[in-house]
Amino acid sequence: MVPSRARSPGPTLREVLAFSVFFKDFRDPIEPVIIGSGDEGQLTFRNALGASLIGIELEARKGLDLVHHQLKDFSLVTNLTLAQSKIEIEEEPLIDLTNTSRPLVNQAPWVYNVALDYSNEDLGFSARLLYNIVGPTIVEVGSSGLPDVYEHPRNMVDVTAQQAITQQLKVKLEVENLFNAEVLRTQGCEGDGAFGSTWRITCGNDELPVRRYTNGTALALSASYTF
Repeated sequence: MVPSRARSPGPTLREVLAFSVFFKDFRDPIEPVIIGSGDEGQLTFRNALGASLIGIELEARKGLDLVHHQLKDFSLVTNLTLAQSKIEIEEEPLIDLTNTSRPLVNQAPWVYNVALDYSNEDLGFSARLLYNIVGPTIVEVGSSGLPDVYEHPRNMVDVTAQQAITQQLKVKLEVENLFNAEVLRTQGCEGDGAFGSTWRITCGNDELPVRRYTNGTALALSASYTF
């Protein structure tokens, strides 16, 4: 008699593997535009005719008990979004935009998240360590030869922890931007886009910085009570 093979456990509710495609159509989006005046120019706002956005999103969640049974309370979550946007420009005699073929303002070409989750129902405790990074993003539109202003990718780490004191009372601690990552904005984003397009993985190191600052680390402690 041939012994039967042990079957590996199937996916649980804590495990996810997902793929999605999305498309958005914008009408009259508002964009901040730099008008040539002074060293950095003067910021104003205008409406573009429209914009389109297409992208894909990949998401996966897996429990770490496959590594060792003592890691059964841990799970790894990761998410990657890739997007391609294009603005539709109407020519204006008063504003000579430097780039008429470019991505939509504040639309990142890619976003990546990875999180380590811990959840123990017996202890009433859960926690998350989250890492996030966003691709180079236009935040201000250049005109009259001034390049567009890009915000560079930065490494963001957040921590969240929640403890149940009683069945009704829970205490939550949140720490945002744990390492106080620097915000860097530059005039232009050197280098060609991927496959000859305006889609960029990152910017170079030779661009002219126009702003460099930190937002600080945010700490929040809250409590909730359910009646």
